[in-house]
Amino acid sequence: MTPIQTARLLGAALLALALSACSTSLTAMHSARVLDAGQTQFTGALAVPIATSAIEGAIDLGDAAVDEAQAAAAADTPLAEDDQRDLTTAALALALFQPALVPELVARVGVGYDLDLGLRLSGQLVKADAQWQLWAGEDRSAASLTLGLAHHFGPGASALEPLFKVLEFVKLDDFSRLDLDLALMTSAEFDDWLIFYGGARYLASFITLDANIPDIETAADVEIIKIDNTIHHVGLTGGLMLGYKFIFLNLELTAVQALFKPDVLGEPRDLDGLILVPSLGLTLRL
Repeated sequence: MTPIQTARLLGAALLALALSACSTSLTAMHSARVLDAGQTQFTGALAVPIATSAIEGAIDLGDAAVDEAQAAAAADTPLAEDDQRDLTTAALALALFQPALVPELVARVGVGYDLDLGLRLSGQLVKADAQWQLWAGEDRSAASLTLGLAHHFGPGASALEPLFKVLEFVKLDDFSRLDLDLALMTSAEFDDWLIFYGGARYLASFITLDANIPDIETAADVEIIKIDNTIHHVGLTGGLMLGYKFIFLNLELTAVQALFKPDVLGEPRDLDGLILVPSLGLTLRL
């Protein structure tokens, strides 16, 4: 990545402080020990999903495609199919994987029968989950299985549009995203002040949207490109909760490999990449 591209990416991260965009929720913010019946837990957190490989590829691809789009507009000639494909791919990567500071509010309640339920507001999504206690030891170690379902209300505002012209050419409409999340977690508690937790997770994002370039004539006989694909996330989450009895500071890191090859104008495009999600939170147990 060139120094100019690095500066643009850093600028995008700063602009993203107030915008959560289309990021999904990849945090846990709780231990593997299920809450007792009637017990409640509330967490406020900030997460920063970082997918530098996807963004770097989008910068390189988008810059070249934008040059071709501007040349086609100036000459009043149709945009070549390959350039339309590259523009759409770059816009998709920037919209789905741009860096952002994502605020999260999480509430959990124990319902008995080795089960607690959670509700999470995270940027542009709402997520419900159920955590089932697989095992709990007398030493306060535990293992659990969590199943979550999230609905995205929209792609969110783009923090990158002022920096990357590809987002001025390509419009993304009729956005729909549903996430299915599965996590197998373990945790260990030490007295009343320290909790370590971690585990493996899989998240599938089912995405549909329409992409079009309304201001430029295109050579391909397709005005609207329909994207209907699934992003698979496979990885690990680890964290600690440091506090005393009912109030804890959460420090957490998630690392997942995103597997995403959307079909754009009949060709699969490789948007695979590593996503790191450092996060910080404050938890209150009642």
